[in-house]
Amino acid sequence: MQAYAHFLQPISRLILHNTNLDSEGEPIEPRRPWEYWHPLVNISIAHNECSIACPRDLAVELFAPVISGLKPELQKSISISKEDYSAIVIGGEGLEAGQRVLDLSSPLALAKM
Repeated sequence: MQAYAHFLQPISRLILHNTNLDSEGEPIEPRRPWEYWHPLVNISIAHNECSIACPRDLAVELFAPVISGLKPELQKSISISKEDYSAIVIGGEGLEAGQRVLDLSSPLALAKM
């Protein structure tokens, strides 16, 4: 909880991330809306933790410098995972969203994963 304040600016930069910058670091106006690349980002905040899912290069760029500047005891409570994630989009005709979740998660549950 005491680390939240240190991460407000990096979280804001992550949310507003723009990779289309000119040589001076200024945003370039897109000619078409799809010209900007925006990574998949998930920020989950609870009273006792904050979890952020984003591309690792952005996590290292934005959060590692902040972590290294914290007191050692606070650094121990914060980590950048070495694991990558994959975003999966499941489409289907006529299936309810809940049924799709069950169809996908049932084999994992049976395999005890």
